[in-house]
Amino acid sequence: MTSVLSSPLRRARVLRLAATALLSAVVGGCHLLAPLPIPTPFVPHSAAPPHLDFTGTAWELAAMSGAPINSPRAPTLEFDLVGSGGATGWSGCDEYGAQITLDGGRATVGAFTMNPQGCQAPTEQLERAYVEALGAVTTYRLEGDLLALDGAGGTLTFRRAVPLPGTTARTLLDALRATPWAVVAGTGVATADVVSPIRFGDYILIGIGQCGFSGRYSLEGESGIEIPEVGYDAMSCGSTEADAARDAVVRLLESTATIDLTDAGTVVLRGGSGELVLEPVD
Repeated sequence: MTSVLSSPLRRARVLRLAATALLSAVVGGCHLLAPLPIPTPFVPHSAAPPHLDFTGTAWELAAMSGAPINSPRAPTLEFDLVGSGGATGWSGCDEYGAQITLDGGRATVGAFTMNPQGCQAPTEQLERAYVEALGAVTTYRLEGDLLALDGAGGTLTFRRAVPLPGTTARTLLDALRATPWAVVAGTGVATADVVSPIRFGDYILIGIGQCGFSGRYSLEGESGIEIPEVGYDAMSCGSTEADAARDAVVRLLESTATIDLTDAGTVVLRGGSGELVLEPVD
């Protein structure tokens, strides 16, 4: 059932669902987390780190100053999908937000916002050490799916929460993240051109623009995909025609079971409600 985000509380619920999805992947050890070894020592690159668009990427803390994290809910770091420089995550005890910019090896971390929930030691000690270290970060290093943030508080080493390199799911994820996607056709979608383009992060998708929507997704195996819930960013798109088109697209997204990247460069999602075809935005 589609949820209409008619209040800030409803919008927050969708964001919490997304955060919960990532935490569940971390706790359950599902295939989303690449079991990459932490290099010892983690040698800095001699030049600036390789370029990565951090927008929409999701990371799990694997080690602090070389010490592996031994916690059922390790801290996480997720960069927002709209490119505002905002980041959110789980500190070990609480949800947090911060402005974080990573560019050319330099890191800038702004003020934190926290949603205190409280916890007991040693988890509280982990949170305190993590927040202090993250707030003192000044540089970063990148090696594959490992990200090291360095500063006066030590080194935070994160592992990206994505399918393993070289797998079909990873190839598909990289293609989805590379560009916004326009809806060109879909079962029951009479006017596809009025629907917002879709942008994909590591586990979040959003419809960009006035007629927007957002939700979470996970890739399963070679062609499976699950999109359990998609919420609206506004009550109305401004016209009956646009509202109907968005409703149809959201219905198709929520029923999707398989996803294919065609030779023509389009993405086709199929499920119980029909088929949705996307193409890269020029």
